[in-house]
Amino acid sequence: MVFGPTANYSIDVDKVRGANIKCGTECLFKYNFQEQSTSFKSCLSFTDTPGNSLKMPYINITNEFLSNTANTGTIAVNFQNDNYWFNGAYITKPGNLFMNFKMNSVYEPDVLAQDPSACSLLIVCYNGNNSYLTIIQNIVPRQSVMSNSRGTVLTNIINDIDRILNVNDISFNSKLCGDGGNSLPISTVNFNNLIPSDDNFFFYGQQSASIYYNYIIFSPIKPILILIQSRKF
Repeated sequence: MVFGPTANYSIDVDKVRGANIKCGTECLFKYNFQEQSTSFKSCLSFTDTPGNSLKMPYINITNEFLSNTANTGTIAVNFQNDNYWFNGAYITKPGNLFMNFKMNSVYEPDVLAQDPSACSLLIVCYNGNNSYLTIIQNIVPRQSVMSNSRGTVLTNIINDIDRILNVNDISFNSKLCGDGGNSLPISTVNFNNLIPSDDNFFFYGQQSASIYYNYIIFSPIKPILILIQSRKF
């Protein structure tokens, strides 16, 4: 998996808004992630794991069926009239944000955006030309949170992985990404429930060689709140 330059991306929310490049329906963002409950797998990558292009610890969720570009009926995302297939979902460990936000008085007080325990969700898709689209949202762990669909989905994923590891007395260390034989199966995941349908987003794109990297970035004002009970995450 390639994410392009490994620098920690940053976005000045107010400059983006002022430049009128805040996106909505005009960006033609449509998604329909089909479920394939029998083939979702997960693993963990540490900062020093070979091939870790994020350069930070993360849980990786993949699905070989949904990633197969030959399955034309399983296209997950249409963005700017281009079709993308599901590649994987990355949940970074608390304290590791893929996207930093520079906020000012327009949003203050904004404790969620500055929460040191925050992490990020990245849903990565790619098209037939190996260009990438990454959908980014902030996650904030809490000891107790009100019920919400996005947070419930992620909490269930994390705790499901934790349950499998604890039942079998397995540490994440033995389930590193890249070791296909040690990947952990997880329950059905509906990624449609992880993306807000009523919020505008910011769009950031760049090109590296012949590959385009496009980022759909939702504001941290409305993060995904998860209830962390895991002993390993």
